[in-house]
Amino acid sequence: MSKWWSRGRRPVKQRVPRRAMVEPLEDRLLMAVFTVVNTADSGVGSLRSALDLSNSTPGIDTIAFNISAADKTIHIASQLPGVYDAAIVDGTTQPGYAGRPLVRVDGAGTDGNTDGFKLFGNSTLKGLSVTGFGGQGVTTIPRAGYNGNTISNNWIGLDLSGNAAGNKVHGIGVYTSGNTVNNNIVSSNAGNGIFVLGNVFGVGLGANLIKGNWVGVDPTGKAARGNGSDGIALQESPNNSVINNVSDASGHDGILLTGAGTSNNIVKGNIVGLDGSGANAIGNNWYGIEVSGPSNTIGGTAAGDRNIFSASGFAGIVLYTPNCHDNTFQGNYVGTDITGTLARGNVQQGIAVTQQGSPAGGANVIGGAGAGNLVAGNVGLGIGVFPGIGENISGNVLGKDVNGRALANGGGDLFVSSDSKNIHVGANNGPLPGGTVVVPAPVLQSAVSRRIQGQTAYDIPLPLTGATGIECRALSGGVTVVLTFDRPIATASAAIAAGNATLLGAATPSGNAVFVNLGSVGNAQSITVSLTGVTAVGGSTAGNASLTLRTLEGDVTGNGIVSGADVNFVKINVGVPVDATNFRSDVSANGVLSGADVNFVKINVGASVAAAASAPVVAPAVVLSFESVTPTYSTSIKDFLKSSAVVF
Repeated sequence: MSKWWSRGRRPVKQRVPRRAMVEPLEDRLLMAVFTVVNTADSGVGSLRSALDLSNSTPGIDTIAFNISAADKTIHIASQLPGVYDAAIVDGTTQPGYAGRPLVRVDGAGTDGNTDGFKLFGNSTLKGLSVTGFGGQGVTTIPRAGYNGNTISNNWIGLDLSGNAAGNKVHGIGVYTSGNTVNNNIVSSNAGNGIFVLGNVFGVGLGANLIKGNWVGVDPTGKAARGNGSDGIALQESPNNSVINNVSDASGHDGILLTGAGTSNNIVKGNIVGLDGSGANAIGNNWYGIEVSGPSNTIGGTAAGDRNIFSASGFAGIVLYTPNCHDNTFQGNYVGTDITGTLARGNVQQGIAVTQQGSPAGGANVIGGAGAGNLVAGNVGLGIGVFPGIGENISGNVLGKDVNGRALANGGGDLFVSSDSKNIHVGANNGPLPGGTVVVPAPVLQSAVSRRIQGQTAYDIPLPLTGATGIECRALSGGVTVVLTFDRPIATASAAIAAGNATLLGAATPSGNAVFVNLGSVGNAQSITVSLTGVTAVGGSTAGNASLTLRTLEGDVTGNGIVSGADVNFVKINVGVPVDATNFRSDVSANGVLSGADVNFVKINVGASVAAAASAPVVAPAVVLSFESVTPTYSTSIKDFLKSSAVVF
């Protein structure tokens, strides 16, 4: 082997044995278990002591229960420590637990600032009865770096026998995001059963899951144990899911969604106003659900999405306040049992719309092709709009059960008031044969006498009540009366009911207005124009309207007599351009203020016209019966929510 090659070889190294080493363990926190063994309010083995120990021990601990006493009620005299460090407070560990609580934590006698359990995040509370606290049974409070809690399988407001023992404020108060509240019975509390408030500790807190709870009933689901206010209430809280709950016997609403920030929530699969089986009525005192927030989804197109809203003291569903816009209501049963075949009617309307103002966004959708609501068996109306702005109502089954058999709404199927705006009832909407729709006739809002003076139209107002307006311009050019209604007009017929004038052609609808041209108009008299058969674009009840105006050439001041004051008024305007402040002085109606106008008034000095009152406006609302007609309406109505049921 050459020298060069030998230099390139690596020397072989001798292996050196190493000493055995112990690798240090990583720093880990082991879960501790603290067991409650007695019903004392304090001391070793008490719930209060277990909470203190858990809070002082890092990591997720378990508070278990093994109480041997026959009476397993823990009487609390003052505020318990909050569950500040993450923990599982587990009532299901009590020996013998088989799906219903065996341990009761009772705060009877505590003041209004005392809550039962305060959860600060990443914690679980389950399997306990929580009763009688002066504040809330359970509440969530934010802590930096901590997430939502789980509250499950508790009885909040019921004792161990299922009897009422409510907390003095809310059953469960959720004031943070990302919580799961599931499979609880929350009943007999003085405030709301479950209250989700998104703007106490921040803005827009939400994204909670409220699922599978029985609210306002006993453990059998058959007897009322109502909460004093709302069953489930969401206020200023977005992105929550309210799914598969029962909510009954509330002092106010079964479910409430309120506030501009209560948006993008999903409400589906709930039974509201019926017992746990969906068969028998346990109605809420006010509404099944009140929606006063935007962009929420109530129901859906799948069978499992369907909510039941029945047996309410007012309406099953109410769309309320201008915050209510861009919501979708689909696939729900309103006024029936869970099968959709038996009447469990809401005392007033099935669905009521009363927005009382201009919504900030788009239309609410009630129904839709293949996604309609079944609205039947209600004591009052099926759907009532008083008033609404921009609702889209279509595809609903009204006054029939799920099999197409008659299940009438006592007050009629659909009513849209005349002060609503841009309400659209789709052509695929019910009622099915034999149903009824009540849509008022268009309502006259204002009227003017219009003349073209030069290149500009100028209007003299013609009041609908009180003293009538006076047309003072030369009558040789005729008079155009413009009557404006509350919605676009499809048809109208005109006639001269009093006075000397002739119709120049038929009445002409254009948008919300009807134009009536008059010729051969007599001076110094009252003329009454009547309209009959006034219907809205898309369909409505046919209504009537009438209007009285007076004529007096040269009465520039409009006081019913031509005098020197009128002459002087015209004189001071001679040579001035015609505008909205002086157009009455252009009595020749040629767009120029000149001496000819002065002379025209002078020759009429001394003429007068008798006083007259405007004719009443008549716009009857009648019931229309449809056998196979599916009309589309663009109409408008008036607020009468918590009044008695509508009777026609």
